[in-house]
Amino acid sequence: MKKVLITGFEPFGDSAVNPSALIAKRAMGICIEGFEIVSRVLPVTFKSAPLQIKALLDEHRPELVLSFGVSNRPCINLERLAKNRCEGEIRDNDGFSPQVGELEPGAPAEYLSVFKNSQDLLERINQNGIPATFSDSAGSYVCNALMYAALRHIAENKMPTSYGFIHVPQLPETLASLPDKDKNTTGSMDIELSVKALNICLEYFCNKA
Repeated sequence: MKKVLITGFEPFGDSAVNPSALIAKRAMGICIEGFEIVSRVLPVTFKSAPLQIKALLDEHRPELVLSFGVSNRPCINLERLAKNRCEGEIRDNDGFSPQVGELEPGAPAEYLSVFKNSQDLLERINQNGIPATFSDSAGSYVCNALMYAALRHIAENKMPTSYGFIHVPQLPETLASLPDKDKNTTGSMDIELSVKALNICLEYFCNKA
């Protein structure tokens, strides 16, 4: 049986709940004929998250990996590009703040994800009433570090694995708890819409496998 790996992240910063973790947990209840779904919630750390995604790739040899993270953007972002770049503006959950520079010195500057040629998928998500767009920047925090580590590991080991990273907005209840000054600059989305987007992505890629 082919495998699909879904990952989310634990809470970080001032947020008590990370919607990406909820999505990963909900993924375990999704049934797709011919596929086994494995899901994991990863730590928000520059050291452990890349190590864990590489270990999961080696253990499960999945056909498809969809990693989820949260951002303050107003809609779902299908990330097309992982960059060999980090900035130390925010400490991770280990209290570590990396120096500005390359994630992996001397390694390729960037890797493209499975979303590089998925215009029809984006249209399908939007046609289902879920606001989504492509993004060529997964940021410079742990999300980008995870995405870069996964895509480099897949490339270097010549794995037949398709990998995509998806940023989802904050939960409405998280937005409601923010100070007034931050409410106008933060997007939110009900978890059911984010899970629906996951289902659309699974159907799209698994039907092609």
